[in-house]
Amino acid sequence: MWLLLLAATLRTIVAANCSLTQPEDVRLAAALDLATAGCGTVVYTTLAYGPGTRLPHPGTRLAEMAREGSACYIVVAGAASAASLAAHCDVRPWRVVTAGGASGRRASRAVKLRPLLFFRNARYLVFVDWKLRLLRVPSSLVAAMLRDAGFAAFRHPCTAAHTPPTRSPCNHRRPGDPWWRAEAREIARRGVVADADALRVQVQRYSRAGPLVEYVDGALLVWDAMHPVAGALSCAWWTEYNREDSSDRDQLAFARAITAIIPPNPIDDPARSFEASTRRGGVFIVSEGGGRPGACGGLCHQYDSTGT
Repeated sequence: MWLLLLAATLRTIVAANCSLTQPEDVRLAAALDLATAGCGTVVYTTLAYGPGTRLPHPGTRLAEMAREGSACYIVVAGAASAASLAAHCDVRPWRVVTAGGASGRRASRAVKLRPLLFFRNARYLVFVDWKLRLLRVPSSLVAAMLRDAGFAAFRHPCTAAHTPPTRSPCNHRRPGDPWWRAEAREIARRGVVADADALRVQVQRYSRAGPLVEYVDGALLVWDAMHPVAGALSCAWWTEYNREDSSDRDQLAFARAITAIIPPNPIDDPARSFEASTRRGGVFIVSEGGGRPGACGGLCHQYDSTGT
């Protein structure tokens, strides 16, 4: 109970840091209100590619078996991405809502990390990264992943013990290397960060801040807008991400944000905790069962052959 009270308090404290103060955000929220009227569950993705990018039909991101009449499917697209999607005559069941504004990773995170402020009609919110293809109906994901939680996501494969070594995307991680330092080093090596200096400062700050336990894959996020922890975590995540001394990589920011909301137990062994799913303070982090066949109980994502 104290964790829920803490979450509610933090939601109040940080609301000023994540509220919709920019006119373009207020206009986008109003447009999304219209697009999602009557929807209890919203599946959404965000796109902010630059001009000249040719995007495939949104239907390629949604299996026929994952379509559900009671849910709304929304693409929040920057101006260039919306123009590219306009080349497809019929994108149903998706609806494209144009966000305008700048392109780039940071622009796409404004809605991704603050969905409760933009999708005000819905109770359940399911973010699906554009790179994924959803294979389950939203209601089954909500039932399986939330239960009594307010937020759920998958562990990142660079920390989850289940990742098969032959398919591991994390060969760059050194023995004993903290996951967040390995992640930052790989991001810098690949050049997939807008501001390398901000990333370096962020790593230095995290090295002084204490242990970071939860490392999630940001490709699939499930929220219950009625749960107190959802608003608190969303605001804390956006606040950490939007700092001048943070990079545009949201998964790093999540680790710091959840630690602020739900401090880790000092007696926990982070390496052991990655072997199984965990529920703490209304947050459910899904591990996929150590690679044993069927161990993930149907909750497997793109690093497992069963798909999302």
